[in-house]
Amino acid sequence: MKNGTEFLLTDTVGFIQKLPTMLVAAFRATLEEISESSVIVHLVDISHPLAQQQIDAVERVLKELDVESIPKLVVWNKIDNTDEPLSVKEEAQKQGIICISAMNGDGLEDLCNAVQAKLKVCVPPS
Repeated sequence: MKNGTEFLLTDTVGFIQKLPTMLVAAFRATLEEISESSVIVHLVDISHPLAQQQIDAVERVLKELDVESIPKLVVWNKIDNTDEPLSVKEEAQKQGIICISAMNGDGLEDLCNAVQAKLKVCVPPS
């Protein structure tokens, strides 16, 4: 980060819904690592037509893993691929959601600042 803060970022499995039982079992071990996280960043492809169903599915899994007490940032990616980016951004702002476009870099500084703020709260300086 710009302020010199170092952190480990782990990318877990993406959207999971209606997977075969064997795959769910395999992913569960990876997902259980989330319980050791200081911050959860839930990255959503907001341009996907089923984005809300995907968000709901991830929220259910996080609840099953009993990690609701871990600070979380919700990030809507691909904001530039939505039909009405301004109204989507307004809705996100009302909900405390960060909007980014990984493709063109919009919002990435806001995301970094938000991660830094969450880490500052939950990980004391060493």
